[in-house]
Amino acid sequence: MVQEALTNVVRHSAASEVTVHLHQDDRGLRVEVLDNGAPAPATQAEGQGIRGMRERVRLLDGTLPVGPLETGGWLVRADLPKEGIAW
Repeated sequence: MVQEALTNVVRHSAASEVTVHLHQDDRGLRVEVLDNGAPAPATQAEGQGIRGMRERVRLLDGTLPVGPLETGGWLVRADLPKEGIAW
């Protein structure tokens, strides 16, 4: 998921900065990729890469909110429950 999100930043966002955050707690794992670039037009926003990420996250019973932020930039966040992750 991180690799695909970073590929999308390079290909589509013209961002000058990208941050990857990982947070693990008793509920599971949260992975966030945040950039400061302009988002792709709405007609291009959900391509094969995002669909593939959604499928992989869904297999782990997780969620994948993806989209532009009101403050600018783009966020990809995977929330993976502890039960779905092989620790």
